[in-house]
Formats: sequence, C-alpha cells, structure tokens
Amino acid sequence: MEIKIDKKNILSVIFALFVFISINLPSVKILYSSEIVNIVALSGLMTVGLIRWIISNEPMFQIDERQLKVIFNFILLWQIMFAVTWLIRPLNFDTIDLLQYISVGLFTLSIFIFLRREDLKYIIFFQVSWGTGIGFLEWTTGIPKSRALGQTYLTTGVAIAATIVVVIGLLFSKEVSKYLKAVLVPVVLVLYAGVTSLSGRAPILLSLVVPVVVYLISIIFEKDIRKKFSALLLFITILTVGLIMLYNVLPTSTVNRIMRAFLTIQEEPRYELYQSAANVVLENPLGIGLRGYQSFDFGYPHNIFLEITMSGGLMALIPFISVVIYLLRTAINVTREKSLNLVWLNLSFYFLLTWNISFELSNSYMVFIPLALLIKSESLRQLIPDNNKAYPYDSYRRMLSNNNYLESGL
Repeated sequence: MEIKIDKKNILSVIFALFVFISINLPSVKILYSSEIVNIVALSGLMTVGLIRWIISNEPMFQIDERQLKVIFNFILLWQIMFAVTWLIRPLNFDTIDLLQYISVGLFTLSIFIFLRREDLKYIIFFQVSWGTGIGFLEWTTGIPKSRALGQTYLTTGVAIAATIVVVIGLLFSKEVSKYLKAVLVPVVLVLYAGVTSLSGRAPILLSLVVPVVVYLISIIFEKDIRKKFSALLLFITILTVGLIMLYNVLPTSTVNRIMRAFLTIQEEPRYELYQSAANVVLENPLGIGLRGYQSFDFGYPHNIFLEITMSGGLMALIPFISVVIYLLRTAINVTREKSLNLVWLNLSFYFLLTWNISFELSNSYMVFIPLALLIKSESLRQLIPDNNKAYPYDSYRRMLSNNNYLESGL
C-alpha cells in the first residue's frame, strides 16, 4: 500500500497514536508511570483534532442522528451523577476528583468529534503491534511490575486480551484479506501464550468470552440455514480445541480459580462486595454521589452498573442502559455484515465486561472510547455522499477499496 507523506496522513497517524495511548494507558505507564501520560493523551487528542480541522476544509462535526443519541445519553448520565454528588457530598468531592471524571467525558467526546475514517487503520496497527510485543515479552521473559505504582497482572493482561479480541475481529471480518488472516494466526498464538503466562484469570476468560458471544450473535442472525449449521459446527470445534489447549497449558491453580467462578460463585470475593453494593443501592435509590462508596467499609464495587447506580441513583442507570442497548443493536448489524467494525465491537464488549469485574468510573474512558469508536466508525461506514448535507465524504467501504487497505494487509 502506497501512503503519501502529507499533512493529512501525518496528523492521522499522530491522532491514532493518541487514541491508542488512551485505551492502553495502564500498560503504557509500564514505560513511564505518571498522571502526565493521561494529560498528554487527552491534550494530544484534542490538539491534533483541532489542528486537523483548522487546516482542512472538512466540517468539524461529522455527527449523525445515531451518534447524537449516544452522546445525549452519555452526557445525561454524567449530569445526573454530578448533580447527585454536588447535592449530597459537595465538601468531600475535590477538584482532582472532578477533573478525573470530566476527563472521561472529554476523551469520549473527542473521539466523536475528531475521529476520521483514515485514522482507523492506524489505531488497529498500533494496537496489534503493542499488544503482540507485550504478549511476547510476558511469554518469554516477563515484564517487571511495581505494586507500589498499582501495577498488577491486569496492567499488561488487559492490553494483551484487548489485542486478542481485536485480532479475532480481523480474522472473522469478510473485509480482511486471506493473506493478512494467515499472518494473524500465529499472532493470536503469541498473544494467548502471553496472557496465559500471567496469574490473572479475567484477561484469559474475557478474551475467550467476547469472541464467543459475538460469534454466537452472528450465528443467531444468520438467515441461511446451511451457513448457520456450518458456522455452529465450526464454533463447537474451535471452542472445544481451544478449551482443551488452555486446560493443558494453564496451571492447575488458575484452572481451579476459573472453575470456581462458575461452580461456587458464593466463594468469590466479588460476591460479597456486589451484595454490599446492592444493599447500598436499595437503601439509597437516589444515589450517594461519585466516590460515595468511601463512606462505607468496602471500596469501589468493581462493577460499572453498580457504581453508576450507587453514584447517581436509579435515574443514572437509565441513560447508561440506553447506551448499552444501542451497543447491542449495533452488534447485530456488525455481526450480520461481518464488517471490519467487528474489531471495535469486540473491543467495546471486552472493556465493558472488564469494568463489570474490576476498575472504577474514574478511568472508564477505556470503556467509552471503544464504544465511541464503534458508533463513529459504523456511521462513517454508512455515510453516502450528498452535496446538500454536511457530510461530503464517500462511503467507508469505498475508502477501504480505494486505499487498498484490506487487500494489502493494513
């Protein structure tokens, strides 16, 4: 693929780099652990986006109705949580807390406003390169981590597992060349070797669960009976072989911990935590404000649904569920077409599920950025040129064809 070195390409690469950093901040901080990295990522997104808009003839807002609905619910969600916080615990919510949560909104809105279709291939390239590199290092030598800096198996495990679902999205997309798929097969093996070398089970489980769920959705909505049967047979075969391989590769302790999550859930530490958080919600249906959990004996609830409901009450849960429903509706369209947007769909599901067992709202930009990438890329894909509208771009599919993007293997 011949890429002209011009301002547009350079800015696209730089913007994609900042998007990549934003969704990989924990693992990037292995290189340099500081909140400055967050500031650089966010300011980079906004600065490059603004520069590109200033020097180009493109409209700043390429936002259609579907994006507006998601943005509306996203903003409403945070408005409710901020309002409850300021009404209930204004003195216990400092400026740093406020800036952390505002950054989640700015990260997400920057994607909706500034992302352009030419950025997508570079984001994929950065993600696959980074995740594969980390996976190889974890598999061969291991990457030192510092508990004092909050670095655990999840620090690199999340990045590797996220890359696994991205690569599997490429493998199942009809728009990716057979040559690229052949190259990606050993990449998947390296990634799984890396993630299974870690002590944590969540990255291993979710890197399997997400492709399984997405593939099952595609089978359910497949209209051709023969294709549905063939897909189901392939699914059962791959899943069986994969589980057997993992059982033989993983340490017995990890296998037992994975089985415990399904067979004896009451023994899980999260179980008691979820119960405590649910009781707080029942006793405070209007919410207790952001970081309100600090007033109780347990920490953050390790579940984005519970934390949103605790923070903003049942009212805050409504716009969040609306966003999730839109994600599910988009999943049906993407899996039916088996488009390249399977990459962003897999990534969205992966981070959403991860935030249902770990992490908190203050770093939930890692949940909302992939979702914004999915919604935005799906809109860009379906844009049709019309001189009477503010979207003077040909379709996403035509872009891929003209740039020989897929057939050349990224």
